[in-house]
Amino acid sequence: MRFIIGLLVLLTAGPGYARRPDIEITPFLGYRWGGGIEVQERAFRGRDYDVTVDPSGSYGLRVGLDLTTRLQVEILASRQDSKLQDEYGLFGEEPGGFFPQGDTDVIDYSVSSVHVGVLWHFTSGANRLYGTVSTGIVYTDPALPLPSERSFSLGAGGGIKMDLTEHQGLRFELRCTWADTDGAARAVAQFEHPDCPAGADCEYIYLGRDSLIQTEVMLGYSLRI
Repeated sequence: MRFIIGLLVLLTAGPGYARRPDIEITPFLGYRWGGGIEVQERAFRGRDYDVTVDPSGSYGLRVGLDLTTRLQVEILASRQDSKLQDEYGLFGEEPGGFFPQGDTDVIDYSVSSVHVGVLWHFTSGANRLYGTVSTGIVYTDPALPLPSERSFSLGAGGGIKMDLTEHQGLRFELRCTWADTDGAARAVAQFEHPDCPAGADCEYIYLGRDSLIQTEVMLGYSLRI
């Protein structure tokens, strides 16, 4: 027991130990791309389409707690409000369908996430390079018939922190997130249209994918308290 206590004292007294744990709060804005679904169109062309999520802005908040001068534990929350890319006339455009023509709300697609991770500073000083890994939950919410879903997720990234003052700074990061989404998710929508094959219903089949992989660049303003 004395040996363990002595070892802990030596570790916490080392040069990497932060005697007063600082909290770092970073609201951020970002730009995110990646992800999508599959649509099997069984109405007019009889084709399968990969429909991706539009690259779009994101926003969120990160709160970090110093464990040492090199190591931080972080809580990350973020959200992306986007739409599915509608390049094939699948969602209400001519020749028609079960969505009202021009109704763009049907392709809304949002991705929210909450992660807990660790961050390691590779360098010290006013400009510090770092790497980070995290795990948590991603929540996807399509406006289409596919259900909303909560999925286990992993993330990794790296970037740089640039001090402006002792308690303020900027932060730039490139980050990739993977979520274990349900590839068995399936929804069928049927409708009538004069251009459909005689005696058959027009049918769109929406299919989820086995994973959601997204990449994000973010710029944040950090406040240390």
